[in-house]
Amino acid sequence: MNTISTDLFPEQYRTLWQKKLQCEEKWIEVTLAIARLLYEKRQEFPSDNRFSVYLAERGLDYFNGHDRAALINMGEHIEMTKRVLEETNSRSYQLIWEHEMRSRFASVSKPTSVGAIAEKEAIQPSEPAESSVTSTETTPETALGSNGEQKRQSSKPRKSNPLSTKLRGDEIWATYGNRNARTALTRLMRSPGARESYALIVAALDQGFLRPNNDGARIFSAHSIFTGSPLRGELAGLDLSYGKARVHVKEIIMPAAIANREAILAAPDKIERIINEYRAKEGAKKLQLVKEQKLEKAKARMPATQQEIIAFGKTYWPKLDDSGLSWDYDQLRTACFFFVCLERMMRSLADNAPRSIALHIRQLIKFPSEYAIYIGKNKDMNMIFDAIRSITLEFEQNPHGECKWPMFPTTEGKW
Repeated sequence: MNTISTDLFPEQYRTLWQKKLQCEEKWIEVTLAIARLLYEKRQEFPSDNRFSVYLAERGLDYFNGHDRAALINMGEHIEMTKRVLEETNSRSYQLIWEHEMRSRFASVSKPTSVGAIAEKEAIQPSEPAESSVTSTETTPETALGSNGEQKRQSSKPRKSNPLSTKLRGDEIWATYGNRNARTALTRLMRSPGARESYALIVAALDQGFLRPNNDGARIFSAHSIFTGSPLRGELAGLDLSYGKARVHVKEIIMPAAIANREAILAAPDKIERIINEYRAKEGAKKLQLVKEQKLEKAKARMPATQQEIIAFGKTYWPKLDDSGLSWDYDQLRTACFFFVCLERMMRSLADNAPRSIALHIRQLIKFPSEYAIYIGKNKDMNMIFDAIRSITLEFEQNPHGECKWPMFPTTEGKW
């Protein structure tokens, strides 16, 4: 392996990585350059594990094993990669290679799968190369078989799969390539609530959120079942060995993730932002539904002599308990009559913009309102002035909003 000081790869690779972070609009161009560079450099090493060590020693392990393996394969088929990247909506290199490129190879001898490379790195992390010379001596780690040939024996017994008796246990165990993650999973399966935790893992696998990975998190959190999610953040803080965390993932996180499945699979690193935006929208919908239900109940309690009143999109009557409105129905009607008459008159003005009309109306009630306050009486009049001000503000903000005005008296002086 050539590691002389004239190695230009580290600096070129760092430069491309910075471009990838800063230039989203050049994602295809930068991806092609990274894939080509990784593929060419990989040819200098006898194994994937050696190449992985080389990158780690220089602080260049920017990608997980699956994405790096996918990029190396892409670099070998750069023209096809360019076409696929121009067509795809995904930003996951692993998914692009596995689902959109490998199937295009018709020959039996296909490129090495992403999972095989990443699994090899996980099984043999940073181990020195064995000597190419086969020893004929029997060591403490070798023994003679029945036919007299030497058999290799591990100095440590291989751990069995603790999930082997569970539904899809072997598949799930193989998904986690890093021994730290497997240790955390084993510990989780021995903790209270293991059944609920396992159900969440299976659900994540079924939905495609959990994929083969080499993540080495030592705590089995929600991050561990959403492959590609941020290493730090809300998901990483939800330790599944705790009951409250499991309930939160089951009732909040997982339903939101399933509702936004395609978006999350396309950009797993943005899962927390996607889920939070979805939860905010759903929360707003629930609040609106509650408000509508309250309004319907209030309308059902209205006397036959009253009408629903809406001014520029805002419901003024019937009043809801949490509306904060203090005027009564007749005071509100008076305010509406006053506003409607003046607003119609002012449409003929040269400056008839909604903001100007609203300002004029507020100026007209300024001194009568101040007089009512000054004499310390006429509280009912102040309620009318408050309602007029409120209507002018809604008019100013939403001049084309829905309006349902109360009926004007058919006989003057008779309401």
